[in-house]
Amino acid sequence: LTVKDISSATLQKDFLTLEEQEGSINFKFGIIYAKTGQTTDNEMLSNKAGSPCFNQFLDLLGDTIDLFGWAHYKGGLDTRNNATGSQSVYTVFGGHEVMFHVSTMLPYSEENKQQLERKRHIGNDIVTIIFIEDEGADTEGAQDQESDDRAYLSALSFTPSSITSHFNHIFALVTYCKSRDSYRLVLHSAESIPSFGPPLPPGGEFEDHSAFRDFLLAKLINGEKASYSISTFADKRERTLGLLMKDMEQKCGSVLRKSLSQLNITSPSNSKKYVELQQSFSEVGNRIKIEKIVSGNHPTSQMSTAVKKE
Repeated sequence: LTVKDISSATLQKDFLTLEEQEGSINFKFGIIYAKTGQTTDNEMLSNKAGSPCFNQFLDLLGDTIDLFGWAHYKGGLDTRNNATGSQSVYTVFGGHEVMFHVSTMLPYSEENKQQLERKRHIGNDIVTIIFIEDEGADTEGAQDQESDDRAYLSALSFTPSSITSHFNHIFALVTYCKSRDSYRLVLHSAESIPSFGPPLPPGGEFEDHSAFRDFLLAKLINGEKASYSISTFADKRERTLGLLMKDMEQKCGSVLRKSLSQLNITSPSNSKKYVELQQSFSEVGNRIKIEKIVSGNHPTSQMSTAVKKE
């Protein structure tokens, strides 16, 4: 095994980019607005707009941002021409940037009943949130308790096979209870995915909205991380990482040759120039780290067939 000493400070940014592309820092989750009685993804994705309760849920999860010119994690959304809508929902949680693919914010088509533009993004997310609301929740005379129960029963009866995607492996069914000002959560995950925490409390009900947000984001991030171990995603990730590493290897080789030609010495460890390179390397690394911490994006560790249901 040959080990090469690389002293290029700029390579640190490249390695950070590689780690982000590899998927261990940033996450993209789908969010679908659904109504009781809707049993297929075509029906759910055809909801042109959400409701006040759905918008309240989005506000709880993160910030609504303008995509045009967006400089942070994009999650595959277009930030130059508004081709994927003009806005989305974004947040930072535990050092992870999270971009949500919100069905009602993605382009809607009157002609395309399958809503392929929406499905193109949400259908390629490992984790999908489905916010279910009673069809008649906003009608005059509707009883909150009865409406809440209908929405929750719809979440309990949800079947993942109703979503025509080979990529979606984890579904978080969320309902809002007006009568108690609380959220309820039902989880479905593919049996092939190892168990992941935190454990869902009995009944899956959360009266503390902030605690619910933290629980949900931690659960979804851990769920996606757990899915990386199954062959469906592990093989693809291994191939992608291999290509990225090969590119980095070629870049490192080029930088190494350039660095040694500049030093023009046999033993770089004893040279003043080499010491300066090491100092520059350390300074750039610390600067990158500080920038990430200040922006709230510094990576930190997280707690850690049929369909499993919680």
